Formats: sequence, structure tokens, C-alpha cells
Amino acid sequence: MSQPCGPNQVVVLPSQFRVIQKMGNMKHTAWPSLVVASLLIAASGSADTRPQYGGTLRISTRIAPVTLDPATSTRSNSVTRQNLTHLIFDTLITFWLRRDVKVHDGSPLTGDAVAASLRAVNKTWNVSPNRDSVIIELDAPTPNLPAQLALPENAIARRSPGVKIVGTGPFQISDWQPGKKLILSANEAYWNGRPFIGSIEIEMGKDFREQMIALEL
Repeated sequence: MSQPCGPNQVVVLPSQFRVIQKMGNMKHTAWPSLVVASLLIAASGSADTRPQYGGTLRISTRIAPVTLDPATSTRSNSVTRQNLTHLIFDTLITFWLRRDVKVHDGSPLTGDAVAASLRAVNKTWNVSPNRDSVIIELDAPTPNLPAQLALPENAIARRSPGVKIVGTGPFQISDWQPGKKLILSANEAYWNGRPFIGSIEIEMGKDFREQMIALEL
């Protein structure tokens, strides 16, 4: 829910992306239907009927990205790209920085980090931190700014030379082989609760036939 704020204040409230399905030794599956099905809100119930933490979700996808940085991706805003981005990063969708959000390296998410992430993508924006908010100054009225902030390329990421990219999303990068394979692990400190799935393995560059063969294995 948005909170009242000044006309120029834009602040982080990461997208809700929770995983609840119980996963054991799951077979390969095609992207993105099973991911969507497994990213549902956890239903209430007794302890013995709730999904258990752990397991690995294995996925095959046709796309074969060579970078996970949302700012440098050359892919269109496809459903696959959006799903992959939201596993690792959060986008800006409302108007105040949450104080309980941490980056995958354990450090708190700050206005400086948010401003730096947005400036890396939007060269013409004047973005500056302001305590628990981020101020974005534009040359002209932009009524679709909230929608722009929710695009994958505006996902909040921390970039450091020689260090793997990190975000604040429900999963963090464990292994990355550009264009071939990505392994994600659950973010234990995720602001909206740890995902029930322990890890996700994504095989990339697989056509539909190869995905179907993997599904049968």
C-alpha cells in the first residue's frame, strides 16, 4: 500500500514474491509455468499441513542470457525475463524505503544503494538519496513513473567490479555460468519471509524439445 509523500519522493517497497510449494526430488520442468505455480502466497494452516522448507526446483528455458545485471540486459521485457529478474532483485513499486530490507551480502538496503542502482540505468534522471527515501527529479511530468520503476531494468542491484551482482530479492546467486546455467539459493533474510524452496536450478539455451525431454527424465 502506498503512503502519503511529497510529489518527488519515490521509495522502495520490494515486490511480493513468495514460494510455498513443498519440493522434494522434483523433475525438470518447462519455464515459466511451474515457477509461477510455485510462487504463491503461503496459506495458513496447521504445522503438519504446511509446506516444508528445502528442495530444489529445476527449470529449462530457451533464453540464454550472458548477464544477470538488469541494467545491461538486452532482452525484451518478456515474461521469462521478468520472472528471472524478480527471483534475484526487487523493483520500486511504492513510496517508502522499508527499514527491514537487506542486500544478499547481509548489509542493509540504503538510499545511497537505491539511488546508485537507478542512476546506472537512467542516465538522464537526477536521483539522490534522502534519508529513508529516494528523490527522483525529471525534466517533465512523468505520470507512468511508478510503472517504469517496476520494470526489470530498474530492479535494485548492487554492482561492484570483480564481485558478483547482488540484490534484495527472495533468491540469491549461488552459481552463474553465463548463457548456460544459473543456480539460486533461498535468501534466509528476505524481508517478506524465506522462500520454502531451498534452491532453483535453471538450464538455459534449451529449445522446447530439449525441455520436454528433460521433463521426462
